[in-house]
Amino acid sequence: PLRRRELNTEDFTIISNNCWGGMIYESYGLPKGSPTAGLFFMAPDYIRFLSALDRCLRSELTFIRPEHSRWITAPEVSADPRFGTYPIGQLSAGGESIEIFFLHCRSEAEAHEKWTRRCQRVHHDKLLVKFNDQNGCSEEDIRAFASLPFKNKVFFTCRHWPGEKEFARNMSAYCIV
Repeated sequence: PLRRRELNTEDFTIISNNCWGGMIYESYGLPKGSPTAGLFFMAPDYIRFLSALDRCLRSELTFIRPEHSRWITAPEVSADPRFGTYPIGQLSAGGESIEIFFLHCRSEAEAHEKWTRRCQRVHHDKLLVKFNDQNGCSEEDIRAFASLPFKNKVFFTCRHWPGEKEFARNMSAYCIV
């Protein structure tokens, strides 16, 4: 696409808490260079994932049955009629498990293959880390995200949060949309 010519580089990795990263790659006609394309995390799990990113990307991805998800009663999960139709992956990060909802995969095999292949594409020196205020996001999650040591951090929100000026100082962009 025309917009692809505007990029300074094509070998970058978007780490996102939802499908946003995959949509960005698609809009530029690029291969999905991120294991987080086509999935979502609940906000606290995403913060745990980012806090141990290198370890998580090397961890063995396993799967759980939907009824065993610790998030099964969260409205973002329980109110979604698609829940139970897609695989739920699990990673271990320092004794804590992280659940990954592979929303756009039909099987565990497909999710595992995409995750493994895309983990190998990660450009650790060219990361764009994105977070937004959905899936149980709290002020504590935003504060934790702001304190993470990533150079390029972007946060999207649809509301004003207490402490947003402080958060914004620790991010590349803090966007209220």
